[in-house]
Parts: sequence; C-alpha cells; structure tokens
Amino acid sequence: MKSLVCRLAVLTLVHLASFAYAFAQDSKSARIQPSCGPSDVQFEVGTSKRQPDATMEPGKAQVYVIQVVRTPFFEPASPTIRVAVDGSWIGATKGNSYVNFSVDPGEHHLCVQWQSSLKSRSDKAVFSSLSAEEGKKYYFRSLFTLREHALDLERLDPDEGRFLVSSSALSIPHPKK
Repeated sequence: MKSLVCRLAVLTLVHLASFAYAFAQDSKSARIQPSCGPSDVQFEVGTSKRQPDATMEPGKAQVYVIQVVRTPFFEPASPTIRVAVDGSWIGATKGNSYVNFSVDPGEHHLCVQWQSSLKSRSDKAVFSSLSAEEGKKYYFRSLFTLREHALDLERLDPDEGRFLVSSSALSIPHPKK
C-alpha cells in the first residue's frame, strides 16, 4: 500500500511539475508577445547595397532599424534579427543591414528579437517605445555582440542614423513558408 501511495505521490508531483513548466513557457511567451510578433513567424533575409528612394508616405513617420554586428575578427557572424512594431513583425535584418517602415503618428512599441533555432537564443528580445510625429524620421540601432550573445536596441541621433543607413545594406526579408 505504501508503494502505491508513493507512486501516486510521484506521479502527482511529475504532473504538477510539467504543468508548472508549461505555464512558465506560456508566461514567457505572453511576456514577449505584446510588442513582438507571433513566435512561429520566421524570415529568410537577403540584402542589397542599392539604397531605395527616401520618399516618406504623407501623414506618416519613417522608422529605421539598423543592425550592427560586433564579432571578433576571426568569427564571422550574420544573425537574423526580427523587427516588430506594435505586436506585428514587419521584417528582419541579417548582418549589418537595416529595415525601414512607416508608422502613423502616435505611440508605438518596437521589439527586436534574435531568430534562432536554439531556444536559449530565440528568447533574447529587446524593446523600445516611440512617440512618432508626422513627417519625422527615427533611427534605432540593434546591436548584436556575438561573444556575449547580447542584443541591444537604442535610439540614435539622426546624423548617426543617416550615416549608418548609408553604410549598411538594405535588408530584404521574406517570411519562411
């Protein structure tokens, strides 16, 4: 009888532990989800050195997210970083490249997240908010440091932003099917 009670107790603990693990995973997804897009969306990314026209949509603001990768000289890396605004993925960058997109005036929430098949890496996401004004351009640097597997997002001075855009490739992301 003691053996049966012990087995039931162990099974109950295992069941509770798996429930707690699943809840923790859901909580983690829920924590990232409001600013980032759905976790199942993945991108393939190409780049182009050709700079597109800098025409801004009327009544909108323009946002640039420029990825800068810092690696030791002997370790080439080209991570894919997904970019979201207000909970929807708008694209991704790979290596030293940038994406740009238009937003309506008002409050917006940005997310950049490392796209990786390794969960320990794909959980890395950073955030920023933006109060956009019509006709203005905003620049953000997404800094990836390979050695520490670190990701950061910072708003840039417009002069530095324009410089980084001019020296970076245009990202051409396509959702994976």
